Amino acid sequence: MVVNKLLLVSNEAPPSVFRQLWTGAHPKGDALIKDNRIAQRTLGQWIADYPACLGSKVKDTFHGQLPFLFKVLSVNTALSIQAHPNRFPEHYPDNNHKPEMAIALSQFEGLCGFRPVEEIIGFLKF
Repeated sequence: MVVNKLLLVSNEAPPSVFRQLWTGAHPKGDALIKDNRIAQRTLGQWIADYPACLGSKVKDTFHGQLPFLFKVLSVNTALSIQAHPNRFPEHYPDNNHKPEMAIALSQFEGLCGFRPVEEIIGFLKF
């Protein structure tokens, strides 16, 4: 269980407990940094104190904000992954774009691609 390993938690925890780990600096869900070597603060506060950590291009382009939400998924069975191909303000009212990328930390099988809408509609039963 990848999330358990990253959190240094025993793999004997119930499998439904740690399926996802999200880390970001969004104002509505800023990650808390837990490190005994530094004063407790959020990731957003740390980035504000050390904006160079983003690199100059990201810092300048995104005005000192972390431009993504980092997610680790522990996938043992089929999982539908939500993807947002564009930023549609009417559906996603914050200013953040919604790109997603998958990087496997353990063995992983993935499928991508979709049938044409007309073909999918043909499978529907009314």
